[in-house]
Amino acid sequence: MVNLDTFSNNPRLFEGIDGHGLKPHVTNIVAGHFYMNCMPMIKTLAQYWRPICSMRDPLAAIITRHESNKKETAPVDPMIMPFMFNVFTHLMMRMDPYIVPLDLAKSRSDKIKILEDVSNVANVSPSKEYLDSYVDRKPINTLGEYPLKEMYHEGDMEGLKKEIGLQIEVLKMLEPDLRPILEKVGYRDLMWWS
Repeated sequence: MVNLDTFSNNPRLFEGIDGHGLKPHVTNIVAGHFYMNCMPMIKTLAQYWRPICSMRDPLAAIITRHESNKKETAPVDPMIMPFMFNVFTHLMMRMDPYIVPLDLAKSRSDKIKILEDVSNVANVSPSKEYLDSYVDRKPINTLGEYPLKEMYHEGDMEGLKKEIGLQIEVLKMLEPDLRPILEKVGYRDLMWWS
């Protein structure tokens, strides 16, 4: 596995005669966040590997981003949301990624099925013991419990609108583009849908 960030300052993407760069015959996973400035690199990588994208309900992702931004000195402006979702839509339309809807995996068997499917797409063969141990791990990148998360889990759309109304309005504007993608991977009746 190689992290996508490794390439951000690397002038050469693939291995050269000096031995530096990515080795397509050895590497099976390139991981990282995708941004519009990375799209040329991601398009190149997608010629060798099928992109695998994890996702959650976009409203849940916005809530998490909002909470984590409280700790940052320069929070993300809600007006860049359309550009972030545009990157995802562009990826969906052009590169046929395998989408992993993380928040739809409710049971242990759902999680194992997702891991097995991702392993097949990535052409790796983890052992049953590894899959079992991975599924049983507690998330380490969680922000814990906080009021917006509780409102989300309780379906309190009015409470959420009071706190992040602009982000919800922008998300609703993006519904015509996002909803077909979300429905295709199994999402139904999300609280922000019209």
